[in-house]
Amino acid sequence: MDVRTATEIATRAHQFISKISDILTDEPEFAATKISDLFASDGTQLAADAELLNAS
Repeated sequence: MDVRTATEIATRAHQFISKISDILTDEPEFAATKISDLFASDGTQLAADAELLNAS
């Protein structure tokens, strides 16, 4: 895996974690629903990134 790809994966992971953190901080009462929705919308990309990491 090249540095550019690794950097892109790390950036996406960081953005995802930041979104979860924002939900937990700003709207904890809706966390279960919003985090589930976030996994539904970003899950495909996260799974693809995990496959790339496992393959390298």
